[in-house]
Amino acid sequence: MADYFTSLGDDMAAAYKDRTSTIATIARETDHLLKKFDNEHKEMAAQLKAKLSKDESERVQQTQAEISKRETEVAALLKQFDEEHAKMSKALLSMLAKEEKERGETSQAENRERASQWQAAVRKMAGVRGTKAAPKEVSAEKRMNYQEFAAKFLSTLTGSSQDRMRNLSKMWKEYKEGR
Repeated sequence: MADYFTSLGDDMAAAYKDRTSTIATIARETDHLLKKFDNEHKEMAAQLKAKLSKDESERVQQTQAEISKRETEVAALLKQFDEEHAKMSKALLSMLAKEEKERGETSQAENRERASQWQAAVRKMAGVRGTKAAPKEVSAEKRMNYQEFAAKFLSTLTGSSQDRMRNLSKMWKEYKEGR
């Protein structure tokens, strides 16, 4: 049995040497792998950082190009808006001028109609009072006097009733004296 224990002790001593040698080899390989991983990690980080920096500069350039494009588009839209606004303003001014001219012509026609009605009323009043009637055909000068009288008469329609009566009496007297 002693030989057995001696043999067992020798096997254990030999196995210890093999185990320590294997463990030392594993430790060296592990250290080598960790150093290799660390170097590859640093290299990959540097590459990734360079790529991201390059990509960032490209993104900045793209963003600047897009901003420039949008500014150009907005400027074009504003210019188009200004041109259309100018056209619309011109058309509106033209329309207003035309309508003002038509309104003036209509107003003159209405004034002539009022003067004609006024003349008819004066002739009728003259006939009722038994005085000399106003002539049916009135000269341009007299017609102008009638129109002025009618315009003055219409302006008297504002103010108090006493003022209107006073103004109307004064105008009628001036009109009669001017005939």
